[in-house]
Amino acid sequence: FHHDHHDHHRGGGGSGHGSQHAHDHHHHHGDAHHHDSHGHHIHHHGDHSHQHDHHRSDHSHHQHHQQKHAHCPHRTAGSDPTDVERVARRERTSPYPMTPMDEAVAAVMSKSTCLPRVSTAVLDSLGHVLASDVYARDSLPPFPASVKDGYAVIASDGTGERKVVGPVTAGDAPSVRVRPGEVARISTGACLPEGADAVVQVEDTELVEDADDGRVEVVVRINSAVDAAHDVRPVGFDIKEGALVLKAGCKLGAAELGLLASIGVTRVDVIKRPVVGVLSTGNELCDPATEALPPGRIRDSNRLMLLSVVSSSGCAPVDLGIASDNLDSLSEAIGAALEKVDVLITSGGVSMGEKDLLKAVLTTKFGGTLHFGRVKMKPGKPTTFVSIPAAGD
Repeated sequence: FHHDHHDHHRGGGGSGHGSQHAHDHHHHHGDAHHHDSHGHHIHHHGDHSHQHDHHRSDHSHHQHHQQKHAHCPHRTAGSDPTDVERVARRERTSPYPMTPMDEAVAAVMSKSTCLPRVSTAVLDSLGHVLASDVYARDSLPPFPASVKDGYAVIASDGTGERKVVGPVTAGDAPSVRVRPGEVARISTGACLPEGADAVVQVEDTELVEDADDGRVEVVVRINSAVDAAHDVRPVGFDIKEGALVLKAGCKLGAAELGLLASIGVTRVDVIKRPVVGVLSTGNELCDPATEALPPGRIRDSNRLMLLSVVSSSGCAPVDLGIASDNLDSLSEAIGAALEKVDVLITSGGVSMGEKDLLKAVLTTKFGGTLHFGRVKMKPGKPTTFVSIPAAGD
């Protein structure tokens, strides 16, 4: 997960308005209000609500541009990419090279560092990533344990009638000693009593004599001979004292938490759970609860979908709502988000339309470095990845 950056996903059909200028200024540093100790990593992902744009032919669009504007004098490299009023002078072909998927993933990972470690109760650690190795402080089982319900025996006694000296149940320290010619009734998981070295399952025995109206076993017959250690888990059979139980970097699931409990670990060091904000952008978006859609509007579905993915990935999701397609709304929403999240995911606003302002806002308003602006995939070609430094970075 990302420590000194935020991931920010955003989409459309091409590259955003003013994207060449955003690229030219990607080394400009962020505003001082980014006061947290970690930088911000922004990664834009394709907006499925605009996926029809993704299938538009770049070639035909480029041809149209060449035929009508081949000698256009208005593509001024020094113009402000956030100057939305000069829509006629916006970029008409994407300045961003097409990035293969594996290179895009590698670029994101190369800018990603671990968040700091925190101590947490095992009960609250589900889904976290372990920050340090965990070793067993004692053996499991800590005593020789019976695998079956049956009788603790001396293996060399073989078959035949045996005197029953007493029961041994799970959770109790044995109070009897087994001598030649004797057996002790034993439960699964109980500690093997002194003198016994094997267990014969109850199915391989029969009652010979009882007392107190069946309440007490006096004599049983052992019908199956066994070897020493038969149906006995020796000390440390599952885990030996001092053994490495879980390695740092392991994601803690239900099985891992059970394992930690079995060796008496109640607190662990984990990587801080990434706080991931999800922001939708677009004047056309309405809240899913909207009953009657106004003309030209659609319900925002990406945000709920992405928040669900974030949550299921073990991160802490933050719903950042919907920002309008204007500089003030986008700047305010992103600025507020970067104060409280480790990763920011957005959808919309990085294509070639006149309202696709995110690339420019992120690079010029927040000092972001744009690492790629298009990815070789459909839908989602204009997927963009930007990292924004925190104050002091």
